[in-house]
Amino acid sequence: WLVPGDSPGISVVKSWDHIGMRASGSHEVILTDVRVPLENAVDTFAFDQPPTANAEQTRLFANRHTALLAAIYDGIARAATHWLIGWLRHRVPGSLGHPLATLPRVQESVGQIDEWLLVNQSLLRQAAALALTTEQANLAKVTITQHAVQVVEKALSLTGNHGLTRDNPLERHYRNVLCGRVHTPQQDSAWIAAGRQSLTQQEYHEKTL
Repeated sequence: WLVPGDSPGISVVKSWDHIGMRASGSHEVILTDVRVPLENAVDTFAFDQPPTANAEQTRLFANRHTALLAAIYDGIARAATHWLIGWLRHRVPGSLGHPLATLPRVQESVGQIDEWLLVNQSLLRQAAALALTTEQANLAKVTITQHAVQVVEKALSLTGNHGLTRDNPLERHYRNVLCGRVHTPQQDSAWIAAGRQSLTQQEYHEKTL
């Protein structure tokens, strides 16, 4: 059903008080005796004749879910990286006399960040092109989110206390990116579904030999 947001009987309980993603405003919406016209029904069916599962529709939803939701957390990681590179280029410790960006160890770490973001970019493009199976799309979401978390954690390891101060955005990026782990599908369910699918396909292949 499509319910107009200005319908009488709708109230919002501002219960969203999370460690991260506070700007998302994921509050509770309460509907009390809200009247919705019949023409607002998105789809109808007899109670004893529910629609059959649509595998292709499920696949497309999984791809779009990955492309949209995981892109948010990839974007957080990229924002953190942008700030990190600027900080490393301008941070000159007194004991070093040169910017931190000149250190091979720092360059190696930034290169690792680039690797994670490159993989994310490839997976997001495949999801946006609707080129993945449902299981692959779920794995892509898990992988992109985990890479995003690793990027910000690596940035924090390079900046130390400076990254955790509220004067810099890195601590906010870290709080936000951690929320990606709890979004559906979570890691365990994505792995189980993908593993079950692979094992089932292998069993079918063996029977047809």
